[in-house]
Amino acid sequence: PKPSRQIPGRWAMAGVGVGIGAVSALVAIGGGALTVPFLTWCNVKVHQAIGTSAAAQTSISNVTLYGRINTTVERQKIEPLSGSSETVTGLVNNASRWGIRGTEDLGGGIKALFQLESGFGSDTGQLTNNPATTPTAGLFKREAYVGLSSSYGTLRAGRITSPLYFATADYISMHNHDTGTSSDTLFNFAATGVNNNNTLAYKSPDFSGGNVEVAYSFAAGFFPTNPAGFQERPGSNNQTNLQVAINWVGGPLHLGGGYAQMKDKTGAPQSDTDMWVVRALSEIGSFTRGAYDEASNFPVGTVES
Repeated sequence: PKPSRQIPGRWAMAGVGVGIGAVSALVAIGGGALTVPFLTWCNVKVHQAIGTSAAAQTSISNVTLYGRINTTVERQKIEPLSGSSETVTGLVNNASRWGIRGTEDLGGGIKALFQLESGFGSDTGQLTNNPATTPTAGLFKREAYVGLSSSYGTLRAGRITSPLYFATADYISMHNHDTGTSSDTLFNFAATGVNNNNTLAYKSPDFSGGNVEVAYSFAAGFFPTNPAGFQERPGSNNQTNLQVAINWVGGPLHLGGGYAQMKDKTGAPQSDTDMWVVRALSEIGSFTRGAYDEASNFPVGTVES
């Protein structure tokens, strides 16, 4: 019988292109090694498949394998509130990670995009990905999303890091993840989460140096436990999260801020929290200064903190 398989439609081909690019980056082979068999499977003649593959590599090759291994040897003196001090020397991992990201030109000024990012301990070789708050550390728990971008902005869907955290605490934390044990302990992650599940995020184009990003998590997977912390519950559908982050850069002055709300759909009184944050950073010569201020509301019984 006459072959019936045909090349799929435009959007399906975009997915195939992103998939081939991702696999090519992971196993370090040319995209043609996968494109030609796919096209012949779709009943494209071999010589046409080879020619099409050669022309297509320009767009398929927009896939990047990236990462960093960041390890320090640290000696710290710990001064407890009571009792004697303690000196600790050890090998410390500082947010080592690896990932793949890429884009596919769909024509008409539209691009498909994706990112997968995994954290690992350079001191132990184990997956990290928020180990203190995640009972089961998955492979791509830092980032895992697909999206579309155009002149109208960028839309992403999946597991996405808090836009408000990037716009405020992370923006000014020049020490963070570089060397030494550090954390953004003053930032209210109970209102934003860190890497939220089931999230849609839209980022506007830049207008006069500024942009706005809005993210909504249908099931963020985080359960605030007290004003000082939270824990992640994979698969949790109880929490919704809304974030609005604003960024503006004008020469040496960088301004940002926004709003976040974590809401428990079960109505648990100790699980809702929100926050407002503003941030400023200035670059003067070789000096950079930055600060942020947040106002958080976290009900604990009848106490507001």
